[in-house]
Amino acid sequence: MKKLFAIIALIAIVLLWGTSFVVSKDVLDSAPPVFVIACRALVTVVVLLPFVLGKLRNLNAKQLGLALITGVVVSLAYVTQIVGLQYTTPAKCGFYENAYCIVVPFFVWVLQKKRPLFKSWITVALCVAGIVVIGCDFENFSVNGGDVLCILAGALFGVNIALTGVLAKDVNPVAY
Repeated sequence: MKKLFAIIALIAIVLLWGTSFVVSKDVLDSAPPVFVIACRALVTVVVLLPFVLGKLRNLNAKQLGLALITGVVVSLAYVTQIVGLQYTTPAKCGFYENAYCIVVPFFVWVLQKKRPLFKSWITVALCVAGIVVIGCDFENFSVNGGDVLCILAGALFGVNIALTGVLAKDVNPVAY
């Protein structure tokens, strides 16, 4: 029963994530990016607050500082993503979001002095090649500004992943 629930939950998550770009793009036709982000944040707070309220009292200054730093980075990523989505397609935005694959191994390298494995270099090369093929207009040798913002958003999500993975080891994950 647990395995079936896990499979159903994964399918639901994939459907929600996959459709979120299309829904966000449609909403952007009638609402400004700041409103979209505020609504997402409000829903997140309302849903998560009951689970974290008791845990927040146990955060110390170091943990709170880390949460604030990563919170700012992920907020910048969401703002950049939603503004970029105004000027590109949902499919491209979803693809470019995976630019975090390029950033994570190298940002971890900076933070921990652990050189990426050879397979990371191959992954980076494939991601960069995909971004170039999908994003470049080879006839005019140009790149769409929305595409650039979505790539930047993916990179910021990568920074957030690396920071969280390296620095949040001593933080209560529920409160974090």
